[in-house]
Amino acid sequence: MQEPKSKFHKDFREQLRKAGVENFDLREAAEGPNAISRGHGQQVRGYQSLITLMQNGDGYSAPFMHDLADDIRSAEDKKRGGDPNMWDLQGDFSGKNGGWFANDPLDGLLGIMSKEPAAATSYLDPGADHKNDNLQYLLKERDWKFDDTPVRHGKIETHSDTESEGKDARTGLGLLLESGSTGHTPLGPNQDPWPATPHTEGQARIMHDVIGGLGPDQSVHENMREPLARALATYTADTHEILGGLDSKYISAAGTGYFQDGDKTHMAVSQRTSSSSCAASRRIRKPTERSTRRNPGTSTSPSKRSPRERTGRSSPTRSTRRARHWA
Repeated sequence: MQEPKSKFHKDFREQLRKAGVENFDLREAAEGPNAISRGHGQQVRGYQSLITLMQNGDGYSAPFMHDLADDIRSAEDKKRGGDPNMWDLQGDFSGKNGGWFANDPLDGLLGIMSKEPAAATSYLDPGADHKNDNLQYLLKERDWKFDDTPVRHGKIETHSDTESEGKDARTGLGLLLESGSTGHTPLGPNQDPWPATPHTEGQARIMHDVIGGLGPDQSVHENMREPLARALATYTADTHEILGGLDSKYISAAGTGYFQDGDKTHMAVSQRTSSSSCAASRRIRKPTERSTRRNPGTSTSPSKRSPRERTGRSSPTRSTRRARHWA
């Protein structure tokens, strides 16, 4: 990958900006709406096609993904002179049949970026000066409604559309929040949690701002619930101390969102915000199927083995079990 400041990179990025918002033919998108609908024959944008291709690859550098995400945002963010309806299309682009196409290129790119935790953290981290507003934009400001449905009067199709979020909206954002706030790639189905590792300042700032941005009165989008619950579970010790209200360090650092204790960084939020967030997490977390793994060469049934033998990890403490219940 070329250096971001190189002439080649600058020229390539400028050409990509132009091609990213241009219209291109795509049969699947064109033939999606009914043949007599005004949406029939619709075209897609270059960024939508690019991210669709990128979803089938890996190994993209953090600077490239950050620049690309910033340019896609500029194309859609009204505050930057963009068009919030840039990615609007008629049709269903989710699930087995339509989910292969990245009709929301920014959310698709966030999913790609989640595979690189360091890139995810640096993209979302507000920074000590809170100058990076990517997290604020994604949680509070962005228009996520890109699915258009024509308004009909009887059998007559009008020139108006009803806008809605797709079934897979915010899927990439949820994965990016999990990756960026934990330092681990998102967990897959039935995958055991990653070994506990200390959080960085950036990761703690992200989780602090996520809790503050989504709680205490806001709901969490369905496609973000499980990733956020998994991420919050890695902050079990901090959550326990915050709700206990006995450690003054957590109280005094609630404004900044984190504090250092030796070589460890701890998240800090107000007790009220944390309580509301944990209550919301109890309501929203879906039950997940837990896998049981047998050790090679043994026929002992899972129910007769100790917690350490069943999971490969030590038995959780009472506070850890309680925090897992919150998450």
